[in-house]
Amino acid sequence: NNNPSAGKYYKLTNDIDAKGRDKLLNGSFYEYGFAGKLDGNNKKIYNLSGVFCTYLNEGGEIKNLTIVPDDHVSLTFNEGLFVSYNNGTLTNCSIEGNELYISVIPGSFEDDTVSNFGTLVGTNGHKGVIDRCSVKPVVHVIHVGLRVNAMSYDVDPVTKVRCGGIVGTSYFNSQIKD
Repeated sequence: NNNPSAGKYYKLTNDIDAKGRDKLLNGSFYEYGFAGKLDGNNKKIYNLSGVFCTYLNEGGEIKNLTIVPDDHVSLTFNEGLFVSYNNGTLTNCSIEGNELYISVIPGSFEDDTVSNFGTLVGTNGHKGVIDRCSVKPVVHVIHVGLRVNAMSYDVDPVTKVRCGGIVGTSYFNSQIKD
């Protein structure tokens, strides 16, 4: 297996202050997605202003973790705060806070493409599992008007965005439990 995270196990031992960070679990995992096991150990990540994990690959697992995001979060095309594309398993993960203001900027190079935004997960893939996860803050989507295409940036008042409190879109065979 070429995935550098496959078969690796990680466990948080302290809370993390991610102030000023818009991505955390990417780095060398970006090309392949994260396929390891991360036990959040009931710890919290504070002040994250973007996506925690871009791609949770098959076999990857994130569990027992809470994100208390920055008050204003920016997400772009097909993102979620915990995971943008989930083909692994999220268990007992939550987003906490009172109110959350999210700027969503949908965009694509094809006019018929739909952006999927979910507070927890952008897209739950065919093998994605979301189990006992929650979103507690009141979520306000404050901007969905900028679309990106191959020729220019333009404001489109009728955007093609799927928004969800837990997940933006969920593929056939994916699971959302409890």
